[in-house]
Amino acid sequence: MSVLGDIHKTGSWEARRHEFWWFVGETRLDFSNAIFPEGEAKIKVLGFVNDIKIYLPSDVGLRIHSFSFLSDFYGPGKKRRTIFCIS
Repeated sequence: MSVLGDIHKTGSWEARRHEFWWFVGETRLDFSNAIFPEGEAKIKVLGFVNDIKIYLPSDVGLRIHSFSFLSDFYGPGKKRRTIFCIS
């Protein structure tokens, strides 16, 4: 757990169970060259003020659960802005 900080996962890294806690920070997860375990990888990013960017290859699925006061989501062909959201 950190008060301030950034985490950048790029290149060849093992996408398994990870949990990142920030008060204020930036998280960049690039799965382009990640190594995936059998089954699913579960990654939690929790923070009060956090900018999260996720890069996925076309053959990797993603499921997002979120709780936020103010949120912007940009995905291929999608854009969504919410205030006080649980999804």
